[in-house]
Amino acid sequence: PPRASISALTARHRVASSSRPRVLPMFFERDLAGVNDLTMYVFLYPILAPDSVEKSKAVWCSPDRAKAWLDTNCSICHLPGGPTPVEMDLRYTTALADMRLIGVANQLDPNVLKLAFIFMLVGYGTKVGLVPMHTWLPDAYSEAPAPIAAMLAGVLETVAVYTVLRSKALVDQALPPEFTGNLLLTFGLLSFIVASLFILIQHNYKRLFAYSSIEHMGLAMIGFGVGGMIGTFGGLFHLLNHAVAKALAFFVAGNIHRRFDTLEIDGVRGLARAQPITAVAILVAGCALVGLPPFSPFISELLVVSAVAAQDFSS
Repeated sequence: PPRASISALTARHRVASSSRPRVLPMFFERDLAGVNDLTMYVFLYPILAPDSVEKSKAVWCSPDRAKAWLDTNCSICHLPGGPTPVEMDLRYTTALADMRLIGVANQLDPNVLKLAFIFMLVGYGTKVGLVPMHTWLPDAYSEAPAPIAAMLAGVLETVAVYTVLRSKALVDQALPPEFTGNLLLTFGLLSFIVASLFILIQHNYKRLFAYSSIEHMGLAMIGFGVGGMIGTFGGLFHLLNHAVAKALAFFVAGNIHRRFDTLEIDGVRGLARAQPITAVAILVAGCALVGLPPFSPFISELLVVSAVAAQDFSS
């Protein structure tokens, strides 16, 4: 089909709409046995005369650009026997929906899915800070301003884990769940152990919080790797608890850095007198991050440990 830019199509549409009866855009997707979400869309817009089609164009473009052109330049009309505007919009909004891929998961190549999940885990695991892809995280968190560090720990890591879980849900439909579960369990245990050891030798309180993030993400991954209702809920609950507690910790670290102008733990003295509210906040954040009751991370960590204890690893 001929190629053209969206701007050229828009200009051509404006000229055509001034001299022809009307423009009826049609939006079709190529059917590839349910896996068409990963392909490009075909954007057809015939310029119709009252009785016959005088001219039509087919343009390859991305779904976003096609939808934007439709929304800004055309009024979608229903053609007899064709999909309604609502149906076309629903078909568009399901683009790249993993639920549609889950429906045809048994038709996908298991070897390709294994490779794809490993790549996804390595890529998003780097964002999460899983060992051994964690090396960037302590440096970034210790040098970033407090609001940025809080966003990285509270939002970026959580969203990256969520993406891995969505991918896991798809792969588990075509492969035994043990494949993804063992990978998550391995990376989770490795991250938990390595981060716990590095926490013991930290003198920079922002780097200490950074390694704490790695440790908590490892713990959540252990829950997802074990699976089951308790393990999965415990992992999700721990993500929420960590996001809140770690965001508070980095905001408090920013206040401490502004007051004492140092990132060294030994350089911070008399915090309760200089900043009493900050001292209370760092105490609350610290107790939550180490999992002391009655703070909610204690509950999520207990759920994960319970799921691990109930797991039969002999099989």
